[in-house]
Amino acid sequence: MKTDKQVEKLQKIIYDARQELNKIEDERKANEIKPLLDKCYRYRNNYSCPEKDSDYWWIYMKIIKIDGPNVTSMQFQTDKYGKVIIVGNCSLYGLNSGWEEITNTAFIRAWKLLFGKLTIVNKIIGG
Repeated sequence: MKTDKQVEKLQKIIYDARQELNKIEDERKANEIKPLLDKCYRYRNNYSCPEKDSDYWWIYMKIIKIDGPNVTSMQFQTDKYGKVIIVGNCSLYGLNSGWEEITNTAFIRAWKLLFGKLTIVNKIIGG
């Protein structure tokens, strides 16, 4: 039977190896995502169990910062009920599948469209 000291020694070896492996993986991930800076994307979003096309809407995202393996983005969307969500500092670990790259022009166009709708609402409520 292994003594407590032997178990602790093995746990430290595993811990140190995991730390080293994490560092290597983070460096690889950082190199993979570095080219994403300033790129724009959109993602087809929905609530659970969509049944028709009108149950979907676009989330728009622009990568604004990369720090090691971490990505910071600006995102906005208007859901199927008209709820507007704007996140100016959204942290991600890399970029998952499903995001479709779009031009900066398309991103700005979508932002201006959203901003225009908000301006109209602001005028209606007397702002």
